[in-house]
Amino acid sequence: MHAFFFTVCLFLLIRCSESSGEETKNNSSDQKSVTITYIGNDGVYISDGKRAVIIDTLPGNLSGWRQVANSVQSQIENGTGNFTDIKAVLITHNHGDHYSTTSVNNFLSKHPQATLIAPPQVLANFNSGQENPVSPAFSMSDAVVVDSIRITVLHMRHFNQFGNDFSAVQNFAYIVEIGGKRIIHFGDVEYADTNFTPFNLSTAVVDLVLIPTFNTLISSENNLLIKNQVNPLKIVGLHLQSTTNPSTVRNNFPNAIIFEKSLDKLQL
Repeated sequence: MHAFFFTVCLFLLIRCSESSGEETKNNSSDQKSVTITYIGNDGVYISDGKRAVIIDTLPGNLSGWRQVANSVQSQIENGTGNFTDIKAVLITHNHGDHYSTTSVNNFLSKHPQATLIAPPQVLANFNSGQENPVSPAFSMSDAVVVDSIRITVLHMRHFNQFGNDFSAVQNFAYIVEIGGKRIIHFGDVEYADTNFTPFNLSTAVVDLVLIPTFNTLISSENNLLIKNQVNPLKIVGLHLQSTTNPSTVRNNFPNAIIFEKSLDKLQL
C-alpha cells in the first residue's frame, strides 16, 4: 500500500514538473525578435515578423533632414517589399517633415484594415474611417490595442527650436508594446523634467527609446534626463539634420545608437 501511494505521488510530481516546464516554455514564446528599421528623418518601421507599426514614416518635405528613398516610401505606402503586415500608422504631430496627407491617404487606401493614430490637429486632415480618436489631455496618457499590439499615447509638450514657438503644437509620444518589447518614440518632445515626470516612465522596463537629436537638443544634460526619467536599456538618436555630424550626437549621448541613413536597423 505504501509503495503504491509513493508511486502515485511520484507520478503526480513528475506531471506537475512537466506542466511547469511547459508553462515556462509557453511564456518565453511570447518573446519575439523585434526589428526597428529607420526610414528617414524621425520615421521608423517596427516589426516582430508578423505585425508591424510605422511611426512618422510617410513624411512630406524633408529639406534639411535625413531623406527617405523614393522606393522605400513607395513600398511602405503599398505594403510591398519588406514593409508588409502594417497594422497601425502613428503620427506624432502636425508638421510636414513627419507626415504627408497624400502619402498617408495612399497608405490607408491600400491598407483598409490599418488604424491611424495621431493628435487631433493631424486627424482633422483625414476622413478615411480608419482613424482612432484616442486623444489624452496634455500630460495625460491613454492606451489602445491594435491587433494585439498595445499602444499607449502620451500627450507631451513639443520643443521650441530655431526661434519658433511650437507650444501650441500637439505632440504625441507612443509606447509600443510588441513581441514582448516596450519601445517609446517621443516625437518632437521637449526635454524637461516637468514634461516627463507625470508619466513615471522609469517604473517599468523600457527596452528602447527613440529620441530627437539635432541642434540644441544634442546635449549631455538631455542624455542625463533620459537616463533619469526613463532609464531605457537602449537609446536611439534620430531626427538628425542632413548637416549634423553623428559624432556630435555620440559625444553627448555616448551610449546611443545613431540612425544615420535610411534602412539602418536595430534588432531587440
